[in-house]
Amino acid sequence: MHVFIRKTAQGKEFWDTKEKKIIFVPVSSNQPSLESMNVKQLKKYAADNNIEIPADAKKHEDILKAINEVLQ
Repeated sequence: MHVFIRKTAQGKEFWDTKEKKIIFVPVSSNQPSLESMNVKQLKKYAADNNIEIPADAKKHEDILKAINEVLQ
């Protein structure tokens, strides 16, 4: 589970409770919005940013919700 710590100009920081380490998710100005990504792109984004997607999340809306819960 990732717990939000803080938001900076460079990105967001989260505490990974399993790995016991800080995860940094940088802000990227050339990144498309999450809403415009397809399921495959959302899963890749989640994997690249160490965000766990629940196994039962198969639809675009469910994956997007899981990502947004971590990023907020």
